[in-house]
Amino acid sequence: MFTTEETTINDEILLTLQDNDRFEFMNDTNNKAPKKLRERLKDHYRVVVYHDITYHAVRQLRFSLRRFYLMLILLIILISSASIALVAFTPIRELIPGFPSSDLRNNIIKNALAVDSLEHEIEIRDKYFRDFRRMLAGDDPIEVAHSKIDTVVKIEDIQFKKFNHDSIFKEKIKEDKENLSYKDSQSSHRVMGSVLLFSPLKGKVKAPYDIHKHHYGVTLTAAKGSTIFATLDGTVVFSGYTMDAKYVIQVQHDNNIISVYRHSEELLKHVGDKVRAGEAIAIIGDGKTKKDLPYMDFELWYKGVAVDPQLYIHFE
Repeated sequence: MFTTEETTINDEILLTLQDNDRFEFMNDTNNKAPKKLRERLKDHYRVVVYHDITYHAVRQLRFSLRRFYLMLILLIILISSASIALVAFTPIRELIPGFPSSDLRNNIIKNALAVDSLEHEIEIRDKYFRDFRRMLAGDDPIEVAHSKIDTVVKIEDIQFKKFNHDSIFKEKIKEDKENLSYKDSQSSHRVMGSVLLFSPLKGKVKAPYDIHKHHYGVTLTAAKGSTIFATLDGTVVFSGYTMDAKYVIQVQHDNNIISVYRHSEELLKHVGDKVRAGEAIAIIGDGKTKKDLPYMDFELWYKGVAVDPQLYIHFE
């Protein structure tokens, strides 16, 4: 058994020893030089989990800083890889704002392929028509559209011959027009002869109607500034300038009759205007040269076929 005095002395000695130990530990710590990073990484640490009441050690974890940082880096790499794989190979990526869906990407690819194919087809078509026009003109094609190579006939051995099918076709059309004009002549004579036509100009006939020379009317000459009159009652269907006949005015009449007045200097009527027979509709233009008298071309059409105006109108 210890007395009270002995217990007090022992407590003082213990406190003195603790104070001395704490002082020496603090001196050692203050006098100790700081460790380098490599040495600190080798230091070991221990995490102990104590029971809150009994202070009994429940869990202990011993580690070093080097192992801690290494495990932390590996954990970050693992989480990053898993996140990237999850976004790249699963439908979750479609939930990202701005990321196209699989259907949209498929449509984009299909449209891109379709546009590329369409551009290729248009290029082939343009080459085909360009070569076709050259062949119609009698020239050799410059390029041959891309196609499967014929192993039987070589392209260099192909020779293009000139044909006059285009000229024959034009002559056939002309012949048909002439035949149509002749067939409708009796009908046009009957209809045109039943109406009273007013002379469009007080002038002389310079060139008569000649369908073989493609002159579908009569050319009349008169003094400069002479007035051009409507030959029948009707409605103006065209009134404007053309490159080959200057100012032109066309009037639609009853019974499918159209009168055309070419080479005018000034037009007095506009499209849609109603005109009466003998009403002024235009002013005659100048001649081709200064020596030529002013002239105009007057045409009469019945059901789309030109007729001779001199058969129905008396010109001076």
